[in-house]
Amino acid sequence: MDEKALITAATAEAKRLHKDWSVNVNYDLATLITLIGTLQLAMRHPQFRKKPSFAVRNAVAHLMAAIPEDMPATRDLVRLGDNPQYDQ
Repeated sequence: MDEKALITAATAEAKRLHKDWSVNVNYDLATLITLIGTLQLAMRHPQFRKKPSFAVRNAVAHLMAAIPEDMPATRDLVRLGDNPQYDQ
């Protein structure tokens, strides 16, 4: 299947998918923090477009919400990833 046909087929599959469909994933804390930080950094790339940025920001917010409330320092540390001043 060529690239155009593959995109057409994947688009048709996505249209058939029920809107309430979701994926459940399990990460350990270190992996979760690494994933969040990587996504935060990627969103600051100058070629990152607005439309995918909304979806990624939503995903990051959900991932951040998975950090237990009784870990306020970890939650604060992850929020620092939204600040480009810490990109070193």
